[in-house]
Amino acid sequence: MGGSVNLISTQVPNSFGGTINLGYGSFDTKNLLVNVGDRIGKFGYLVEYFNGSSAGFKTLPGNKNTGFNTNDGVIKLLYDNSDAEIPNKLQFKLQTSSQLDNETYLGLTKEDFNKDPYQRYIASELDYMKNHHRQYVLSYEIKPAEKLSLNLDVYHNDFKRNWHKLNDIKVEDGDKIGLSKLLTYDNATDEIAVLKGEYEGKNTLYIRNNNRLYYSQGIQLNGNYQLTDNGKLRFGTRYHREEEDRFQWDDTYSTKALGISLNKKGEGGSHSNRISNANASASYVQYQHTLDKWVLTGGLRYENISMKQKDFGKTDPKRTGANAKEKSHKVDVIIPGFSALYNYSDEGSVFASIHKGFAPPGINEGQKAESSWNYELGTRYKNEFWDAEASAYINNYSNILGADTNAVGGNTGQGDLFNAGEVLVKGIELYGKYTINGKNSEINFPISVNYTYFDSSFKKDFNSTTYGNTLKGDALPFIPKHMLTVEATANYKDFTFGTIWRYRGDVRNKVGQGAIAEKDLVPSVLLVDAVARYQVSSKANFFVTAQNLLDKKYLASLNPAGYRPGMPFFVSVGTNVKF
Repeated sequence: MGGSVNLISTQVPNSFGGTINLGYGSFDTKNLLVNVGDRIGKFGYLVEYFNGSSAGFKTLPGNKNTGFNTNDGVIKLLYDNSDAEIPNKLQFKLQTSSQLDNETYLGLTKEDFNKDPYQRYIASELDYMKNHHRQYVLSYEIKPAEKLSLNLDVYHNDFKRNWHKLNDIKVEDGDKIGLSKLLTYDNATDEIAVLKGEYEGKNTLYIRNNNRLYYSQGIQLNGNYQLTDNGKLRFGTRYHREEEDRFQWDDTYSTKALGISLNKKGEGGSHSNRISNANASASYVQYQHTLDKWVLTGGLRYENISMKQKDFGKTDPKRTGANAKEKSHKVDVIIPGFSALYNYSDEGSVFASIHKGFAPPGINEGQKAESSWNYELGTRYKNEFWDAEASAYINNYSNILGADTNAVGGNTGQGDLFNAGEVLVKGIELYGKYTINGKNSEINFPISVNYTYFDSSFKKDFNSTTYGNTLKGDALPFIPKHMLTVEATANYKDFTFGTIWRYRGDVRNKVGQGAIAEKDLVPSVLLVDAVARYQVSSKANFFVTAQNLLDKKYLASLNPAGYRPGMPFFVSVGTNVKF
């Protein structure tokens, strides 16, 4: 349940060649992507590097950077033995990246947002996230028989990060106050004065070192077997292990008009000090059969997950384990699915599907897996002028999971899952694209409309620390009911010009029904983007892009703490060259 997007990285080329992408835009935003590769006999390679950076569109006192800088590199080495009696390929991939984000959870009060939505309070000037990632993948493909192909992958990922961010404040000797609650205070209060550096009395900023280490690794096998001319079997199995190590602490500071001063460095592990891991095995089998104009697909997936957690507590930074608390949880599930496609002509089809949805629970006692039945019915049509699709969907949850995260205004921010009860989600998705003059014409004008309607309701009353008191009929938060995108493009020989209108409806920040209370409302917004491109040759083009063309000031979110703006007018220019 939830799904994922499988992004395919750049492939090793069949001959020497490469790509250079350069871009520069507003807020000193820079992008560089370069790759080069070749085949020498049966051996091939690819080397790729990306750098992206920006000074950010928000402003801090002293004009400190509010943007980011990321570096990403990939090396692929390939042995291609496809011309052997038993065709096979072996590839090794190494990917490494590092990123610095000068980002904060701290938003603005409504009054300050209305004055200047792009300002940041001085109390957030030390907020940043650093992360590092490394991935190794060894892949082997083999075709041992004419009708059988197999893919074997062995993989390992390491990821470490520390989000050094303001988490709580204290005025004088009062109680500690979390950011979500704090940003509901009036501008005239001492607490808001602390955030701005305008309070001269005793104050304390608690800056959390949200320090975590992760790894994941496993081995998987996938295969395809052509049973008959009309029947294909897909199958696979995977063993996976992952671990999260939380070793967190708070440093304390004070704000003054000239900036932030350090009071005391915290001791590692004095806030969150635990290790969680999981072992999972998953297997699936899927059969697809073509019968005249019908394509029928059915499958089963089995998952078995074993989770463990060892919490050393806030007073055991050396992890002696003297007072450690341990938890464990096991879950297994069979997940079926079936779909049918009917091609009523060469241009059109009708489809339907039913699938069981599943997401594993957390490790706390009483947590259930997320479970649902999901239904879809739709149609597609395509010809020289038209692309169209319409579908209706229903997701019927017997249990939906919520997460106690800062991003949704949770109490602890630790990400612990909780049962959120029975929810019914339903909606429609409509897409239509008409190309004036036809798709194959040298001069054409595509116009497209994409609309999504989303409706949700809790089926029973329940209470949680994050969602609060939820009543039957209340809608899920954070998701607009209506989303609409309209795109118009003109293609004239080597020139392309396009505009995109994006509408997002009102967003509810808390569960509820009926009219959305002003304090919980993220109002609807209409944004306009544009792009122009000139194809200099078959291997080079120049482009100009603009986002939020009308420079609209709008509220993007009320989470995780306070009012947060969307990006203002942004323009970039660049080029793409292949060699």
